[in-house]
Amino acid sequence: MTTPPDPVQASPDLCDLLPTLAADVGQSLLRVQGTRRRSATGLPWRTAGTLITPLHAVERDDKVEVTRPDGATFTAEVVGRDPSLDLALLRADAESSAATWFGLGQTWRATSSVRIAEPILALARPGQTVRAAFGAIGVAGSSVRLGQGGTLDRYIEIDRQLPQGFSGALVVDLRGQALGIAMRGVVRGASIVLGDTTLDRVVSQLEQHGHVQRGYIGVGVHPGRLPTELAQRLGRGRALIVVALEDDGPASKAGISLGDVIVAVDDDAVTTPLELRAALEDRAQQRVSLSLIRGGASTVVEVEPGTRH
Repeated sequence: MTTPPDPVQASPDLCDLLPTLAADVGQSLLRVQGTRRRSATGLPWRTAGTLITPLHAVERDDKVEVTRPDGATFTAEVVGRDPSLDLALLRADAESSAATWFGLGQTWRATSSVRIAEPILALARPGQTVRAAFGAIGVAGSSVRLGQGGTLDRYIEIDRQLPQGFSGALVVDLRGQALGIAMRGVVRGASIVLGDTTLDRVVSQLEQHGHVQRGYIGVGVHPGRLPTELAQRLGRGRALIVVALEDDGPASKAGISLGDVIVAVDDDAVTTPLELRAALEDRAQQRVSLSLIRGGASTVVEVEPGTRH
């Protein structure tokens, strides 16, 4: 049996490693100042001249002031907002020479590679200096649909609540690779990490539309049990009963009626309102097939979800 290595000898010298990481990574963090005296960390994004920051710091602003680590400032415009993930996209004023400086680029790890219990360092610049918080990944789960409407491609939670001012903090592993950005208020009582997959998807929508387009069909549904014979035939015991219809909404226009039972969206079973919203979220203006039970008989209705944000 192999003797495990001495944990003290096998681990890096954190007394030197963590301050060095904070100094190096901190050079890529900016300070964003909103007009309501709110400030937060700004992180340069993949497209030149763009950065992301928590929406709550700039929610009522069109333009904000951004400060570099060396103290120079420039103006940026708020060009996209996603309230569900508390995320804002900023674009730097092209006429500002100070805006051409965007610090050190970060190497991003794939969201799927994040592991439970691995140590992390969260770095923020809500004020004049960099702030640091040390922790570990407490949860590394699967995709989650949030009550506010957003979707996390993977639910990643830090093992403790980060201090105030750490929304928008860059989260890195002990090699300095970025795992995502920390958000305090998106999930109540938790500090979660928005990984690169979620950020890429949301920022792309913000760049194109200024908001995240989410599909909907205009129905109110209630979960219900299927009769035993029908459940055995379909291989599932629960579905969604249509209890409300939006006038002239996509579902109404497609011929869906009160009392119809929605079983699946494009052959993917839906048994809760949350599952239905998640199934439609990324399919705005793309035709989908709804499998229904109507009067005891199975039928399929084609619907083109509308867009809302």
